[in-house]
Amino acid sequence: MDEQSKVVLRKVHRIFIENLDPNYVMDFLYKIDVFNANICMKLRSIEFRGDRARMFLFLVTKMDNMTMDMLYEALRSTGYGFLAELLRQTSYSSASVQRKAELFSKFRKKLVVYRHYLKRLSHSGDHVTFEEEFFKAEQNWKIVENSGLSNKRFKAADFYFFALDAWCEYMRVIYDKNLMYTDVFDKMENLKPYLSEENLPEMMRLVRYGSAVLMTNKDELNTALGYVNDAKSKFDLIHACRETGTVLYIEYNMLCQKYAETLEPGLKEQLNNIANQAIEHFAVEIEFDETVYLDFKRMVLLKLSHLLLGIGMFGVYLDVSVTTEDKRKAKGFLRSIKETKESWKRMETRWKWSYYTAKARHFGLDYDFSNAIKYTEKALCYATKGEYSKEILGSQNALNIYNNLRKRIKEFHDHEYEISTSCNDNEEDSRIQRQFDQVECEIDYSLRNLEMIENEIKHSKERLLKLREKVKQSRNQRYKDGCQFIPESKL
Repeated sequence: MDEQSKVVLRKVHRIFIENLDPNYVMDFLYKIDVFNANICMKLRSIEFRGDRARMFLFLVTKMDNMTMDMLYEALRSTGYGFLAELLRQTSYSSASVQRKAELFSKFRKKLVVYRHYLKRLSHSGDHVTFEEEFFKAEQNWKIVENSGLSNKRFKAADFYFFALDAWCEYMRVIYDKNLMYTDVFDKMENLKPYLSEENLPEMMRLVRYGSAVLMTNKDELNTALGYVNDAKSKFDLIHACRETGTVLYIEYNMLCQKYAETLEPGLKEQLNNIANQAIEHFAVEIEFDETVYLDFKRMVLLKLSHLLLGIGMFGVYLDVSVTTEDKRKAKGFLRSIKETKESWKRMETRWKWSYYTAKARHFGLDYDFSNAIKYTEKALCYATKGEYSKEILGSQNALNIYNNLRKRIKEFHDHEYEISTSCNDNEEDSRIQRQFDQVECEIDYSLRNLEMIENEIKHSKERLLKLREKVKQSRNQRYKDGCQFIPESKL
């Protein structure tokens, strides 16, 4: 037992002496190969319970293969839950001064590579190979479990735990809501006494369970985040690594759901910070395998691209404003991913869906609906290939949106053409009408002139008739006057 655990036991020593009877706990420790038969016989030979408790505490602090988690499980499984809880609380209060735990001792590098291999299988849609690898690890554990070979058992348990963790992720990828109701979390719990490290497995079990809770019921977001916070409490005991980065990544996904519901700008900034923290944690794995870091970095950058472009979980478009700066950053992330040739070649089916979904959205925001449709169709192909039901639905919805927008644009252009043609026809009609009106005015003017001439002629005729009448009258008068003055001589 390590020194910090001994400090914790000294703090709870009196309460344990007053309440614990080792007779009920030793069988559990014997079963998991911590106590041997001689130790059990020695404890049973002690007559008084208090003395047995003192000897028990003395023995466990001297045993190299005893861990605090083993003691916690032994107490919890044998009716001493209140003592187990006291032990947990006392351990937690001392966390700030505890030494960072070693990471799965000498198996660490092999475990990192193995776990990443399983991840790539599930994200590439190779479900058959993934399941074969999982059941291989499970079968190996069953063979070694009761072998009594401690080193071999530690290794088999570690690999099986990582396979169980990968199974949780796989169920999430295919969105199987039954995960919470399977026995996978019980299997994780039962493996704890056999693992070569205490805190990291418990951290992963907590965060995976929280993820399963949320997948089963999206209204349980606060409950799920509670499990994430419990998992993050282990960060004080664990070096930054692939697994701590995964905890941050799962927290990111959960908060993405909250952001989709609230669209709070402050939450967007928080998500950006969590993503950058996760990249820093994944960077530690360069020591074991650089491709692990590069793959995870690519994954997080794609997540950030979706955030910047207003894309929610499974490709759902969010009703948010996407700034020019957001588009510029997202375009930069996508370009860097495409230009990193080795990383691009390694990109799994699920992340190709993610890449082309972001690419399509970028074109859509620029009203280039032809390219938006082109890249959405590519994304849909990869989602279908991987049998990712939620992603398939998201891409189909996006495709419908872009097809409808393109149809509406075409209808608008057609209508605009009709209006333009109609306007041209109307202009011609107006020109003819103006000419007609001009001719009509000229005719009216001419008619008015003709009428004036006719009136003038009429008046002239009337004047002529009057003159003729006057001339006639004048002649008649002269004639009468001439007849009256004829001389008599001529009569």
